[in-house]
Amino acid sequence: MNLTARLAALSLAFSSLTLLAACSDGGGANTEADVAVADGSGSGEGSAEGSAVFAPLLPCDLPRPALTTAKLTIDGRFFRDALGRQVVLRGVNTGGRSKTAPFFPFPFAESGHPGQEGAPAFDVAAETYVARVEAWGLNTVRLPILWEAVEPARGSYDNAYLTRVRALIDAFGRRGIRVVVDMHQDLFARAYCGDGAPDWALATPVPPRPDNVACEGWFMRYISDEKDEVFPAFDRFWQNGDGTRDAFRDMWREVARQLWPAGNVVGFEIFNEPHPGTDNEQRWGRDVLTPFYTEVAAAIRETAPAAPIFFDTSGTDATDQTFFIERPDGGGMVWAPHYYDPRVFLGIPVTENFSAVRPVTFLDEQGDRWQVPVFLGEFGAKSANPNTALYLRKTYDALDRFGLHSTAWEYSTDSFDWNLEGFSLTNPDGSETPAADELVRAYPAAVAGQEVVFSFDKALRTAALAWRAAAGGVTEVALPSRLYPRGASVTVEASAREICGRYDSAAGLLLVRSEADGAQSIRVNPNP
Repeated sequence: MNLTARLAALSLAFSSLTLLAACSDGGGANTEADVAVADGSGSGEGSAEGSAVFAPLLPCDLPRPALTTAKLTIDGRFFRDALGRQVVLRGVNTGGRSKTAPFFPFPFAESGHPGQEGAPAFDVAAETYVARVEAWGLNTVRLPILWEAVEPARGSYDNAYLTRVRALIDAFGRRGIRVVVDMHQDLFARAYCGDGAPDWALATPVPPRPDNVACEGWFMRYISDEKDEVFPAFDRFWQNGDGTRDAFRDMWREVARQLWPAGNVVGFEIFNEPHPGTDNEQRWGRDVLTPFYTEVAAAIRETAPAAPIFFDTSGTDATDQTFFIERPDGGGMVWAPHYYDPRVFLGIPVTENFSAVRPVTFLDEQGDRWQVPVFLGEFGAKSANPNTALYLRKTYDALDRFGLHSTAWEYSTDSFDWNLEGFSLTNPDGSETPAADELVRAYPAAVAGQEVVFSFDKALRTAALAWRAAAGGVTEVALPSRLYPRGASVTVEASAREICGRYDSAAGLLLVRSEADGAQSIRVNPNP
């Protein structure tokens, strides 16, 4: 299907979904009734407990293992830390507010930006911002940066901006939080109601930048570029007009040189939600986007040889999951798609019958085909939508089922709401939206072993983990103290031998050590 036909179909689908809202519970074809209930014998499905008998886990004075680096390596479908443990990345995007000047998700006094004069100094504001991510129990952020901010004039990189980005990365690192650096763009540039490219990378004359209100509903310009601005801008970039694609590649070399030395940077995402312009999407995905990723990845690795490379497809793919990209050449690749259910995007209510299992299954199967980790870089909905909390919970349940990695969209603490998007999980005054609590979940942060099966019930705050343990290894299960204010009761399969652990309430972690190789299974309940 060519791009015009596909976008027309997608636009029609959006219209049809609106008509269905009055008679649908929001589950559509994605309901739990469509998903077979597994018995636990399959891969990543069912209960980790089965019918086993459980007994209290023996306590032991178990310190958290020290890591020589927070960097990760890629082993097929898995991320592994410096101890060889299987790591799950769970986190949040650091803000839609980062899409425009001063390019950070929080106000700070040195920005010189109107409305931020009374804000705290950058370092103080960053610590406050980072502390909340830690309190949510998250171990990763996807940090959007902008080509416009990195290279405001051609060939001239803004070291002050990159120094502040590095300072924010270091603030996350001091709290044990890993960072995926995302080169963000939407609609190619601010001049077209988007973000990303600097004005010098656009064809002249550059139109005046529209105001925030005029850009509400910006995403529809991906479906219908009535002004003939966005699609030609992408065409020009992919065709390397005026050497812009070369400049983008060179810019990435500099970003990698300055940011990869940070011990908690675990990868680079080359281009957020690329778009084919007017090209045939199938040809573009195969013959343009795939080799583009291979080319830029090679440039990044000139200064960051071991850096994992995250690759994405277009924004419209996030809603209909139709794409034609192939796996880029080289090792260390991470499939980093997005998922936005169009019903929720349009504010159509969802109920308990809603399920994200089917779309997440699709992403997981693609990861299997390519044998790469799957990192869901964006998912979410408008925070004012009363169904957002339920939608997030159901999405996390599906991610748990397949052990996929994720960062929710998004966390900003500024009165300016980019394009009136309304996705931030916190309000400008620092308070949380009702949906923010859904980020606070248990998950297997680092497992010493393999064949991991995990489930979590947010309503009951119960978790179950089964894995084939490696003798002497320490497994870390994130149990945020916000969920377990009185601690947690942990039981282990009664037949298990030589396993002990402790709950570190300050760190929000359950630490477990198995002294023998073999199957282990634990379950967690909150203390009354």
